[in-house]
Amino acid sequence: MLLDQTFGTPATLPIRLAYVSRQPPHALLGHPLPKNKHELFAQGLAKGLGIGAAYKAAGYKPSPAAATRLSKNVKLQERVAELQAPSAERATVTRQWMLERLKQNVERCVQATPVLDHEGNPTGKYKFAGNAANKALELLGKALGMFTKRGA
Repeated sequence: MLLDQTFGTPATLPIRLAYVSRQPPHALLGHPLPKNKHELFAQGLAKGLGIGAAYKAAGYKPSPAAATRLSKNVKLQERVAELQAPSAERATVTRQWMLERLKQNVERCVQATPVLDHEGNPTGKYKFAGNAANKALELLGKALGMFTKRGA
């Protein structure tokens, strides 16, 4: 067990080290902003928080005017874009993959598949997976924003 007189007891060591480092955990990606609160604000915006919520999460006192002013900082906007770039690529690939698979599912479901007997010979009957095709089409339509709720 190590005891560092500079930082106190071993129980408080990790807490104080984390505080002294002032390095946010996500700052390892790319080029973090020099000010810790600015970096935390950028990370909050990159995660999808609103300007006010990100400003408060970064440790600032709530101030809509100051939050808006900081959000217009060019270096901060560049950092938000840098943080969002890898997740945007993954989201695009994931969305593309999902849409391709749904399309394949629809194409398979709407084909009339011959029913085979126990020896593998066609019986002259066909099966159609209409429910599965309809569900895949519904999911495709929702993913593409084709369905909108009508106002009451």
